Amino acid sequence: METELRRMEVRTLLPGRQALSEIQAETVRQFKMKKNRPPEQNSTPAVFPSSLTKNPVTERSAQSGSTIVDIFAVAVIADRKNRLVALAAAKKILSSRQGGTWIALTVDGGQFRLKAEKLVRNTGWQGPLTFEIAVNEKGEQFSAGIHPVFPDWINLAGVAHANFPSILIDIIQGTKFKDIIQAEAGRMMVRSAVDIVTDLNQFGNISLTGEYNYDGQ
Repeated sequence: METELRRMEVRTLLPGRQALSEIQAETVRQFKMKKNRPPEQNSTPAVFPSSLTKNPVTERSAQSGSTIVDIFAVAVIADRKNRLVALAAAKKILSSRQGGTWIALTVDGGQFRLKAEKLVRNTGWQGPLTFEIAVNEKGEQFSAGIHPVFPDWINLAGVAHANFPSILIDIIQGTKFKDIIQAEAGRMMVRSAVDIVTDLNQFGNISLTGEYNYDGQ
């Protein structure tokens, strides 16, 4: 299908191989289960893996055996001397299966500041860095991932008065920062999708050029 769409000069986002493999594996698994069940139990429709996961995650932590109730993502920027310059923390309320953020709320990053400073200092880090913290029902924190990039909710940090790309440019240009810039708590991001119903050729033109000509319509 992708080849045909490209031939018509239509660019669109198709499911990746990993997503298709997961759906296929789940379909095969449920088909086998249905085949082995008595006929009277085969009326239940197949349930495919959900695309989005709502927090609390309610998953068991491999480290402590306790239940994970919250996931926080912490984004930082370090200067050339491995010092923390900016920090933004967000609670991930709704995430995709691959960890992408769909709903997030900025929180006070002070609780993660010491952890961020230690991470930057011990790794000799320079530039942007994002790490995730899982919190169980006892309030204990566990590392859930480290990514050497800006977060996927970078616009949320900007709205919360921590414009990370701008801060990084300032660092490159030699600007000195007296205090650590922290994102304001209480700002929310909701990622949404819009259905577009239109003619295939018009959609192809928009995808190819980013423009739509209303002349003659």
